Amino acid sequence: ETPIPGSTGIWGAASIDQAGVIYSVQNQQGEGEARQAAASKCTSQSRLRCEPLLTFSNACFSVARFQGEAPAGDNFAYFVHENKRVAIRTALKHCRGLGALCDTRFTACSPDASAQASAD
Repeated sequence: ETPIPGSTGIWGAASIDQAGVIYSVQNQQGEGEARQAAASKCTSQSRLRCEPLLTFSNACFSVARFQGEAPAGDNFAYFVHENKRVAIRTALKHCRGLGALCDTRFTACSPDASAQASAD
């Protein structure tokens, strides 16, 4: 499918490195492009091995982690939903379900017209 000139991509993706750091991209034209862009971002910014985490379109992706903890492979939860507030609330709920107090560390939407991005 050929993108319409000037159109905003609807795809986003995330990759995770071995330390649990998540790298996300938004506004990509296709699912494969989003997956590759997230993998490239992870590989270029991390010294560790990276793996794909997820792709999403016309939705928001939110990550919650244990309060006061640095990224790790076992101290976070995420959720994807078309409603940004639902994505944030549900990621927090899933994280708390792991038995800890949690904070939202990252939320991104694709397309990002309503994106709230913060670093993790």
